[in-house]
Amino acid sequence: MTEVALAAGGLALIAVLTVIYFNGQIRASGTGELTGAAREVGFQVAEHLRRQLRLIVIPVALLGGALYWFTNRVFVEVVFFVAGVFAAILIIWLSAAAASAVNVRLGEAARQGGAVRSMQLALRGGLVVGIGSGVILLVALLGGILAIDDSRRLAFGILGFSVVTLLTRIGNAVYNKAADIGADLAQASEPSVIADSAGDVLGGVVGATNDLGDSFVMSVFGALVLVDFITPEASWLWPVVLGVAACGLLGALPSIFVIRFGRDNPVAGFLVATLISVALIVGGGWWLLATMATPEVENPIGLLLALTAGAAAAWGAGFVAEWFTSDHFKTVKEIARQSQIGPSTLVIGGIAAGMRAAALSTITLAACFVSSYLAGSWAWADEGGRVGLMLGAIGAAVVLAIRASIGAFGPIADSGNGVLILNEQTDQLESSIAGLNAVGNATTSSSRGYATATALGGALVMLLVFLEVTGLDAADLTRVPALLGVILGITFPFAFSALNLVAVGRSAAMVIDTVRIGGAGLGGLLDLVSSRARREMLSLGGVVLGLPVVLGIAHPETLGGFLVAVVLVGFIQTTFFVNTGGVWSSANKLVEAGAFGGSGSDQHRATLVGDSAGDPLKDAVGPALNAAIKTMITIGAVMALVGLL
Repeated sequence: MTEVALAAGGLALIAVLTVIYFNGQIRASGTGELTGAAREVGFQVAEHLRRQLRLIVIPVALLGGALYWFTNRVFVEVVFFVAGVFAAILIIWLSAAAASAVNVRLGEAARQGGAVRSMQLALRGGLVVGIGSGVILLVALLGGILAIDDSRRLAFGILGFSVVTLLTRIGNAVYNKAADIGADLAQASEPSVIADSAGDVLGGVVGATNDLGDSFVMSVFGALVLVDFITPEASWLWPVVLGVAACGLLGALPSIFVIRFGRDNPVAGFLVATLISVALIVGGGWWLLATMATPEVENPIGLLLALTAGAAAAWGAGFVAEWFTSDHFKTVKEIARQSQIGPSTLVIGGIAAGMRAAALSTITLAACFVSSYLAGSWAWADEGGRVGLMLGAIGAAVVLAIRASIGAFGPIADSGNGVLILNEQTDQLESSIAGLNAVGNATTSSSRGYATATALGGALVMLLVFLEVTGLDAADLTRVPALLGVILGITFPFAFSALNLVAVGRSAAMVIDTVRIGGAGLGGLLDLVSSRARREMLSLGGVVLGLPVVLGIAHPETLGGFLVAVVLVGFIQTTFFVNTGGVWSSANKLVEAGAFGGSGSDQHRATLVGDSAGDPLKDAVGPALNAAIKTMITIGAVMALVGLL
């Protein structure tokens, strides 16, 4: 354990130095008129986050007080809860600061080096976000392992991280889509475009990165909690988990050398960078398992196969999402072709494509996670199935550093595009805008699929913790209280999604009215968007935080049935939302690029209908539902751990 901890600490130090180096590159001062709007975007992002986090203190303080009371006034649990909150906030500020810094420099880079220079700068910003987040989580994992004698305390840190992620995910998503729809329909006035660019940072960079971090925390930290309940003597798994997480971070460091812009296909570079991370995770995992597995593990290679199947789940879900939502493949081209008939067939085709994508993603994830379970059972007859599933979730989650870097690239590019559009256009700027759009769109599709896979893995781990602690089994889940919970769990994703859509639509309508009337300047418009987002954050977040508590107090079996159903139905619905919205968005961009009539044509107007309807699905409702499901499962597990069930 000592050797692994020292290696992880040394790797974290190297990663910190890498982040400092890239941070210096993106923060070199920009000058001229191109930086004015970018600095305004950064200011608005920071201001919204400050106001948002001040509000988040209220539910966080209430939860901390409740934990202190129900753990018989044991202060250590509250410390772990606060540590989780602090880690989430740290990632939020790191992500926002890096994306805002890139915006300031992007105009200068576009004028000096065109599209290639702009994309290189956006990539460095993404690496600061991804590697920096990986460092924070690895240090938290190392500190948690070294500081505790009872792994259950890690669950309180998971809860703290998850609550902050949920609330900021809801608030930032509403801000992002209200500003985005407002900018589209208000004819791109300067206030609405600045609000839109700020929304890209808040929703696409800050929200998405914290969401991936939440899945990592649930999978990796949750695995350590689960191990002690399954087989307390398997302490050898702790350094394995730490070492695999460190390998995931190590895999992101050489990405700057394999992702190239210009003559090479940058999307291929992103794939190679991801495969390097996966190779290091599998190789490091094999060495750790072969070295540390105890004699009761009959076939250690089975645990390695379980880990590999989890990594395959993440890649497979990302590929399915890209297959259905990238304009390089036939689905998007077919949907765009339907714009020649009109918006009706385009909308119908997009819904059908989203359903097919949800079905194929579900089958892919089920096959991979079942493979993890079976491989674990073969490796370790008594406890291997659950350990295999746990390792599968870890295999999907620990590619976080490189996937968060790639995932942040697209929204950083989108936000920078908004800033460039506001300035006088030159050939260099137009080239930069087109280049950033093309590569940013290519990375966004697979990132959404990866996020869903890791979220499902983390949710399964925490669901296993809940079931282990409560002792509920399949027979218990067929009783009337549990069946009532199942019905509520099936209903919840639809009700929550409807409330979220109403929130986005209501906020967007206020933005459009304000811009068209002209009654508020830039500051007034952004204050309006921010205040509406915070209001919706508290109302929707309150439902998510309160519902599992009420169900658990009513009957543990009701909560158990609810959590099982909400995982199964919720993640399928999330996959449908993000892929349906992605299909419509990509079809719109394909037509804007000149296909099937090009920008300004009737076909373009038809694709705008789908794009406007799909944007809230893929960027607000789907991600918020993901976060809600994970938080409710974590609350259920913590309630079981403190004896409330």
